[in-house]
Amino acid sequence: MASGVTLADSSLLPVPEPLTINVTPCTDFQGPPKAYRNQSNPRGALFLANYWKFSNPEKKPRLGSDLDSKHILELFSQMGYSDIKVILDATRKQTLAALQQFNREKIHSNVDSLVVVFMSHGVGDMMHASDEEFIRDEEVIEFFDSINCPALIGKPKLFIFQHCRGPGEHIAITKATTDSKCKGETSVQVKYIRRKISDVYICYSTIPGFVSYRYDHHGSPYINTICRVFMEEAHRTELDGLMKQVERALPEAQGAEIRKLMFKWDFYFNPYSREERNSVRSRDALDNGETYRTTSSPRGHVLIINDLEGCEEDIEKLQEIFRTLGFNVLPPCRNLMKEEMKKILCDFSKRHHHDSAVVIFYGAGNGDYLVSSDQIATSFGEFTRMFNDINCPNLAGKPKLFILNTCFTEDVRPEELHNSEMEVTELSYQQGIDEQTGLSIDGNTELDMAQSTLYIPGERDMYLLIVEVDGQCNEDHC
Repeated sequence: MASGVTLADSSLLPVPEPLTINVTPCTDFQGPPKAYRNQSNPRGALFLANYWKFSNPEKKPRLGSDLDSKHILELFSQMGYSDIKVILDATRKQTLAALQQFNREKIHSNVDSLVVVFMSHGVGDMMHASDEEFIRDEEVIEFFDSINCPALIGKPKLFIFQHCRGPGEHIAITKATTDSKCKGETSVQVKYIRRKISDVYICYSTIPGFVSYRYDHHGSPYINTICRVFMEEAHRTELDGLMKQVERALPEAQGAEIRKLMFKWDFYFNPYSREERNSVRSRDALDNGETYRTTSSPRGHVLIINDLEGCEEDIEKLQEIFRTLGFNVLPPCRNLMKEEMKKILCDFSKRHHHDSAVVIFYGAGNGDYLVSSDQIATSFGEFTRMFNDINCPNLAGKPKLFILNTCFTEDVRPEELHNSEMEVTELSYQQGIDEQTGLSIDGNTELDMAQSTLYIPGERDMYLLIVEVDGQCNEDHC
């Protein structure tokens, strides 16, 4: 849509107030014979897919969607959902592979329910992956039918889709034009396969043919409203009642749709009671706010990257110390180029983590930068950002120790320092925007109401122990 768009009546889509997730614990659990059972510990597993940026440079990033992800993760974690799988900006092929891997997880045999959330641009009952390829909503659901995921037979499965389903506007817009060059349903060859699908509850952020709104620095009204209603009412209200409250609480400009596929019983989330929260491996600090919980077995994983010669004895001592403390110490990695190091860190962040994690780096450095074996700089911020609450939800609220032992080197190109710094700082600050600006739609067009910036959640629960040696590393001062 053209720039300079204004709302005919801005009260139809008010900007939501800042949201802090605080789920009311359950005290009166509901279940059979009149409702689905949902009292396992954990209650279920969560799959979250968020597509923020796309291969087509003309398709604008979905600013604000990171805040939606953060809220969803916090909401369902507090309610008792674990084994959380998060994918960001995945291609169609990567998404389908992740779904196939997830539906085979052993957790589904031991839990009572499933939650799947997808957020992207879309049209009809399809959404865009990051490579502009379509993924049908039905495809996602079929991964968890009785054939593809028999462990979930008879168990409630909740799907939430936040994406546009057409170009229609719920609100009057002035000074706007429509881009008719968007892909429609006819551009995708659809092959439908009959599968036995039951106990499925589908929530759409909008009705067929209409857009779905999102604020650049507040997230989407739909996800925001779901989180507010669920955290306050899920302890006593079944799913149908919750979604009726969501629809009543949505702004006038935002319509929504519910579909139920052989969903036969009431479904209560039965959020963790206070006792359950205290008994599980909490992702938050203990109630006194002074001590993290580190009682898991093992206490956590330890990743060691050693790019310094002559430090093998140090590494062996560190391995022995952490093994004695009850940690699982992975085999050390050696002489990594930057891309190799990023992949290893990324793989480590996606592991099934316990109550804590430790990352140890021995290598070259230059000020606030680590220098890999190919002399390319990686800032501390870029290094640790892989372990923030969004990129590594299994460690959210848990202590993360980084031990960085570097020897100063000038053998790094100045532009590498500059590029690494820009990559971090451009994504680390949020500018204030007027309250009625930054409104977008999750379709093939955008409402360009104001220039805005991406909000990235700050890293937390991280302890950096940094030692830098001036000169070449050897046995005398390693």
